[in-house]
Amino acid sequence: MKIPITYAEAKQRHPKEVAACVRALRASSSTHKAASPSKLEWEYSISVSVEGITMDQIRSGEARKRAEAEAKLSLEERIKDQLERSKACLVASVGRWLHGEVLDTPPPEWEKNVRREIHKLDEERRAYEALPESEKELRKRESLAGAMRLKGFAAFSIPESPKPKK
Repeated sequence: MKIPITYAEAKQRHPKEVAACVRALRASSSTHKAASPSKLEWEYSISVSVEGITMDQIRSGEARKRAEAEAKLSLEERIKDQLERSKACLVASVGRWLHGEVLDTPPPEWEKNVRREIHKLDEERRAYEALPESEKELRKRESLAGAMRLKGFAAFSIPESPKPKK
């Protein structure tokens, strides 16, 4: 996700990173190498690490247990988890030139965005859970049909894992 900011905000919050971006521009072969820092476009570029799931984890039921555990987390725990998995860069660009500097912590705007998105997901989940089973099944089929039209999508029918014998 990208969050635009002004040069003044960038310079006030991250003076070392701004200086590094400007040094990189001056050392580049860009036709804009003499551009004033205030004329550059400044933004935060933020990514969130997502843990993958293997087929073995799906078959063994481990993936389901992990999803159930995540569903039990409180709102604040889910926000904290996503913020911990987030990495932010301060990015400066002009023309085709672009340079980013990794930040130690995401900007405050990111936490606001995370809170808003998690609240939105909660509302969508509650609305879905309130639907009758027939409507839920219809939505699942529509989602799967839409995904199957995507290039490179693969669907697997995985039978329930047998219960371990005692």
